[in-house]
Amino acid sequence: SQGKDLQVQTSNQQALLNELRQLVQIIEVPPSDLQILAQVPPSDLRILAQESPSTDRGVRSLESAAASLYKALQAGMDSE
Repeated sequence: SQGKDLQVQTSNQQALLNELRQLVQIIEVPPSDLQILAQVPPSDLRILAQESPSTDRGVRSLESAAASLYKALQAGMDSE
């Protein structure tokens, strides 16, 4: 029974490792893009990740944060 548990645990860990490797490949961000994101205020990034568009206030917050991100991306593209 203990051997079976160890085998299951090892199999689960291998599956998790494979999924993590796939995620890293999917979300790999070039260093130049990270530099652009560094110019966006952290509060705006937090709003984009957490704010809900279900209220007027949420929509306004998201629009403002998205505009900030857009400006940073445009500035980054202009400098290339």
